[in-house]
Amino acid sequence: MDAMIIVQANTSDQNFLRSVKVVVEKTAGSNDWKEVGTEFILPDGVYVVPRTSGSFASTVITLEDTAKVSGFFESTGKVKLNGVDTTDDYMRSYKLTSLGSVSGGIGGYILVATGTPTSATNTKLDNGTAVRGLVVSKYGIATLVGDSSSL
Repeated sequence: MDAMIIVQANTSDQNFLRSVKVVVEKTAGSNDWKEVGTEFILPDGVYVVPRTSGSFASTVITLEDTAKVSGFFESTGKVKLNGVDTTDDYMRSYKLTSLGSVSGGIGGYILVATGTPTSATNTKLDNGTAVRGLVVSKYGIATLVGDSSSL
């Protein structure tokens, strides 16, 4: 069964871009997921940096021109959890397959940075170049990033 990382992307949720969950497919190919482990909430003022493509990033988070982005998220949308379509949107990572690789052979970054809410629906990253996180290779191997200059 495949696994995926999902991040809360509903701007009205108090854990917007701070709630991280790992989910696995209940049945192979079903696109119905179940949570494994415990939801992880990042500390106040720390956010998962979204990818910049699409309307999501441009409408809810302000990125500096020099900001590094989380390119490991394939899309943003609803997720079916335990047979129920969620009402919230999530940033969804590329799938991690049961063979230990990333679907489509694509790797990328999952980055976090400090930020400040500027309105009820917008957050500004304080310093887009001061990101931390991890790199996920196309083989599903994660390497920590402690300095953005290594990206």
